[in-house]
Amino acid sequence: MSSEKMKLEQRLQEYLTAHIPCAQDLVVERLEQILGGASRMTYFLGYRYRSDGDHYCRAVLRMMPGTGGFSSDNVAKEVRIFEALQGTPVPAPRTLFWSDESRWLGSPFVIMEQVEGCESSLKGFLQEPYLSVRRRIGENFWTMLGELAKLDPVALGLIEPESVPALEEVWRLELEYVEYHHRLSACFNKPVFEMLIRWLKKNPPPPATKLSIVHGDYRSGNFLYNAKGEIPLMMDWELWRLGDPAIDLVFSVLPNFQDAEGNAGRLMPVGDAIAIWEKTTGFKVSQTSWNWYEAAYYAIASSIWVRMRNEYFAGDGRESLTYFYTLVGLMAYVPHIRRILNLPPPSLKPLPDASHGNGERISNFLVLASKRYLGEYQQTIADKNTARTLAIDGLTLKVIADRFENTANNYVEENQEIEEVLGDARETFASGLLAAEIEAVLEEKPPSFRVSDLVRRNMKLCETLIALHIAVENGGSDTARRLEADIRQVISNQCERVVLPYSPFIGL
Repeated sequence: MSSEKMKLEQRLQEYLTAHIPCAQDLVVERLEQILGGASRMTYFLGYRYRSDGDHYCRAVLRMMPGTGGFSSDNVAKEVRIFEALQGTPVPAPRTLFWSDESRWLGSPFVIMEQVEGCESSLKGFLQEPYLSVRRRIGENFWTMLGELAKLDPVALGLIEPESVPALEEVWRLELEYVEYHHRLSACFNKPVFEMLIRWLKKNPPPPATKLSIVHGDYRSGNFLYNAKGEIPLMMDWELWRLGDPAIDLVFSVLPNFQDAEGNAGRLMPVGDAIAIWEKTTGFKVSQTSWNWYEAAYYAIASSIWVRMRNEYFAGDGRESLTYFYTLVGLMAYVPHIRRILNLPPPSLKPLPDASHGNGERISNFLVLASKRYLGEYQQTIADKNTARTLAIDGLTLKVIADRFENTANNYVEENQEIEEVLGDARETFASGLLAAEIEAVLEEKPPSFRVSDLVRRNMKLCETLIALHIAVENGGSDTARRLEADIRQVISNQCERVVLPYSPFIGL
């Protein structure tokens, strides 16, 4: 047993002894981590104590990680929705203990009642006894989502009556949420994200049908189901908020969560899922609303991915499986973002054969290391989750190897593309603040071809490119239209450079 696990067990025993009336001889007998979660460190917890007899309790412990792009504001926010939903048609966890303080277990936490005799994995849908009731699970899933949409946040004490926005303003709540994650990711110099947010602001959806509770991550894998096709528990409420009921519906049927046959959530055809929700709620979602909330989702998810990628490569991220899930999402997001923003296909030039010395040597070493992870290490591992983690670690090493070898070339090429666009714009914007900004950034040259210098150069160029794009976006002249097309091509190429190194992950 690791020292960290032993320390956590000791802290749990001290906390539970202090918070269970008359508890004596309390012992934590089970503390088993559940891997793969992106938002919380989750454990099966079992503890025994004496108090007017012997008691054994099975529970689930969820702790906030120090880092993680999916983390919500605090535990109190989660407990609030758990308590509000008790007695409603939406089965939320029942809280046993919780604290927003770190002094007890080292981070805020919630201990919830464990629901037994259920399955949560996506693979379970393809195996008996669940395969034969898969459609019933889907019917219950989207009926429950409809019931969630119908609940009154005011009656449940989640918002004061005077704070309820007008229906035509409800979409702004989601826009604020998009911008919140954009700030967390600190990717203000990424033109594609800025472009996507501007698109959301310029193309608001129709008024919401009502203000509803939004789960925020309503998908297969986030609920428990049993052999009768029932759903005893909806989990993972970290991202809940208030907003348009269309948000969860759009999210629940996204292609990311479909199977090879196109079944929503791997449960039933998309059209059937939507029909069940519409019958339950009596609502309809216009295509305009659908497009807007889908775009908002991709903006949020991409910002989360950037944050988690940065944490992972800084050594602060969660386990490799979590990083892998975010990568799979990103690979799926980019084509949709291109479609929403009407970006052209990428037009990348082949990278030069000659690599930079140290980068090539380091990359060769990492490729060899990745082969060991992908090959011989896995052959000695019986546990499938561990083998899968090693495979992901091996592919991650290949990605890092690609970065060592090609990052400098990629930044040189991208910087040149942006410089060409800015150079073309210099004559159009001959005066004013933008002209001065363009002139300054073009006159400045990187002190070297070190990656750190190239990155700093890229950040300044991207910031200027964003300012230029805002200036020409609404221009009606032939010059403005040409510059707009050139900027869109640069942004499309930039997207491709971000995801291209991760192509080995496809199909894993």
